[in-house]
Amino acid sequence: MRAYIHDIVREVSAASNLDDVLAIIVRRVKAFLPVDACAVYLTDVESGRLVLMSSSGLSPTSAGSVRVGRQAGLPDLVVERGEMVVLADARAHPRYLPSPETGDGRYDAFLGMPLIHYHHVLGVLAAWKAHFPFDRDEVTFLITIAAQLARVIHEAAAVGEVRSLLSGAAQEKAFIQGVQAAAGLAIGTAALLDPLAKLESVPDRHPPDIDTEESVFRAAVVAAQGELRSAGEHLSGILPSEVRGLFDVYSTLLGSDDLVESTVERIRAGNWAPGAWRDTIAEHARIFDQLDDPYLRARGEDVREIGQRILLHLQSEIKESRPYPERCILVGDRVSIT
Repeated sequence: MRAYIHDIVREVSAASNLDDVLAIIVRRVKAFLPVDACAVYLTDVESGRLVLMSSSGLSPTSAGSVRVGRQAGLPDLVVERGEMVVLADARAHPRYLPSPETGDGRYDAFLGMPLIHYHHVLGVLAAWKAHFPFDRDEVTFLITIAAQLARVIHEAAAVGEVRSLLSGAAQEKAFIQGVQAAAGLAIGTAALLDPLAKLESVPDRHPPDIDTEESVFRAAVVAAQGELRSAGEHLSGILPSEVRGLFDVYSTLLGSDDLVESTVERIRAGNWAPGAWRDTIAEHARIFDQLDDPYLRARGEDVREIGQRILLHLQSEIKESRPYPERCILVGDRVSIT
């Protein structure tokens, strides 16, 4: 299951827009689970009604045109409660209201998962079965997918709001909802922190001093290992065993001579540390991606995660001055706990 989720996350990350993301989600969920239909509804902020945005197994002409009214239907019940709704016999529920446009009345079992981001219900991930109830593994899978999807939808909405503000298309009082990193109240000019580069977008560059470049890279590896070790110990009593195991996987990968020595060879061949590390990660991740075994194939995603973590440490060594306005409020896409 975890390997399949990694595959979905990777495909979603490569999607160019939200419509493609939703289409990928419903298609991959229906392909993996024994469900007869899967759909994503999003909340229309102005009307508060749910809009069917994408589906697989429902009428193909219903996407974008079907709206679920308030207090009407099982998807709206999910929004109303703000929690998962699982029904073995949907027809027996008083809120059962099949839609002739979608054809969901053909199915018996219903599972609706709210798409929640920072306490806001953005929509619903729904699935239907014709004859059999949902089991525990299927519910767990959909919980995981819903969490990932909520984050993507929130980020897509935020990007749209930013573009509207920058273009002048937004209303005068338009605002972007964020999450504060420190308590208190402040008024000032928002300053966007420089986004950290993605590993695959790092350019080639000849280092002025190869020995120094190698030392910087090895120091970044040691720092990342210490960071993982410290975080693993700090969260050992909080995280489930499967998540704690990721710290061990990442530490093992960072200790791999293949990753470190291959990068050092590329540095000595004339590329700076970020560029050399980029090529090493791409080479090793590609090997895992081509394997048939799902568990081993998922290691490709772990290699990329390690690649990004080391890049953060390498970037911290790049000193570039940047002017900020007086009384500014720094805005970024995430705040790390490590």
